[in-house]
Amino acid sequence: MFKFNHTLIVKIHLENLLCLVIIILSKAMVQIAVTEPRQYTQLQKMCNR
Repeated sequence: MFKFNHTLIVKIHLENLLCLVIIILSKAMVQIAVTEPRQYTQLQKMCNR
């Protein structure tokens, strides 16, 4: 039970960390949105879940 909860917390933490990195690199993300719009929307969907 503890192992399951721990991995769940780690998973949530990693997802939040990824979203934080995307926010920090927002200027680079704008460039990606221009050159790779499909990849950009995928990242947005992942963080808006």
